[in-house]
Amino acid sequence: MTVQDTPLSAPVVGRDGSAAPTSFVLRSQMADPIPIAFGVFAFALVVYGVRFVAVDTSSIHGPTSDALNYAILIAGVAQLLAGAMGIARGISYRGWVTSIFGVWLIGFYLLLTHQDQAAVADTRIVGTGPDGKPLPAAVSTALKAANLTAWHAESVAWYVLVLIIPVLILAIPSFIRRNVPFMIAFAAIIVLLLLLGLGFHDVYNTVSDVTRGRATAPHLQTAVNLLRASAWMAFLAAASIFWVFGKEVVLPAETAERH
Repeated sequence: MTVQDTPLSAPVVGRDGSAAPTSFVLRSQMADPIPIAFGVFAFALVVYGVRFVAVDTSSIHGPTSDALNYAILIAGVAQLLAGAMGIARGISYRGWVTSIFGVWLIGFYLLLTHQDQAAVADTRIVGTGPDGKPLPAAVSTALKAANLTAWHAESVAWYVLVLIIPVLILAIPSFIRRNVPFMIAFAAIIVLLLLLGLGFHDVYNTVSDVTRGRATAPHLQTAVNLLRASAWMAFLAAASIFWVFGKEVVLPAETAERH
């Protein structure tokens, strides 16, 4: 039996056969790191909600703000580290959940801060006006920039939508055990991912219609509505996760003070 899986009430025997001091056993017990992941992830969800709850057609062109970029990054790092330490400590399910979200969030941050320059060379970008003459250089440049935004939005859409599959699998144990806070959080996150993915897929379609000459201006109201709805799902998920975070941080602290 190792120190890690030895109950605090049981004596730990050293190599010489003598009992190890109680203080050694207490120091060897690593605290549960998972609440750190919960708190930082809920924080990132709130920042996401603030970013998109009042989004409109003039502010939708950027998939995120700098604040959300960094919130996603720190949430990803915190989730990955806490999840890995949790798995090492023997916390399997919650460790798996936070590790997967951590890796995904770090990748999401990298995706949001990357631009695919190949989109500028897309041969489908319209090059002539209604009169058949080549478009002015300024207009061509604007169309290339818009096409870059469209490609980026589509990358975000598919990256988000595919995550729904592992999240659905991860949600099953919480529903089987009837863990209400996690049931609410998982359901809200799944709806959030669906709305976010569909919203940016709509951005791609409407902007592409302009860059390929099928429309004169993008009509983004559908995407705006989807993203606003996803913001409220983020707030709901954050509230549930903050509740779990508060419960796991406050109750152990109260127990420790009583002892």
